[in-house]
Amino acid sequence: MLSVSQILLNPSKVAIIGDITSREVRGLAMGAFRTAGDIGFFVGPTIGGVLDRQRGRALAFLCRHYSLPSFSHHRLILLTSLQTGKNSHN
Repeated sequence: MLSVSQILLNPSKVAIIGDITSREVRGLAMGAFRTAGDIGFFVGPTIGGVLDRQRGRALAFLCRHYSLPSFSHHRLILLTSLQTGKNSHN
């Protein structure tokens, strides 16, 4: 299921990065976005497993519920900070 979601969502992620960054920093932005996603792919289940083992499943699900919007917001801030005035060229 994870593979199917990646296949469906990856083209839109790349398009958004291409739209909000200039040509000079596009590679850096894609690398930063991918790195943040990979770190989250590792850290999320690790923290969830620790919480599940120590406090039970309910706490792990609550933490995921509150952390997902926060991490998404931080990714957006990172990408917009890499934007270097692409709109001024249009």
